[in-house]
Amino acid sequence: MVNPLYVLVDLAVCVLAVRSIALVRGRAPWAAAGWACAFGYGAAAAIEFTLPPVHRGAGQVAHAALIAVAAAFIVSAIRDEPQGEPWFWPRGLGRTRAERRAEAER
Repeated sequence: MVNPLYVLVDLAVCVLAVRSIALVRGRAPWAAAGWACAFGYGAAAAIEFTLPPVHRGAGQVAHAALIAVAAAFIVSAIRDEPQGEPWFWPRGLGRTRAERRAEAER
């Protein structure tokens, strides 16, 4: 039996990913790539939970997308790219560590 809560959460991840990509794509290419992978994860996981067990192959795609999410966001953090804030529904870009440090030194 499919739990509809899982599908709703996965689809919410997809919607959040689209919103975040729209905000960060110009200034933060690795963060945008991470959100694109998060969209792929949410879509694959939603498919995994809705198809009968015989047809499930999306789980492997979801696992690969999750690894890609982690890698892209690690590179984004190392490059100090801005992220969308607040996390639950981004309305704007947050400051980077370098911008916060420069502001604190003033």
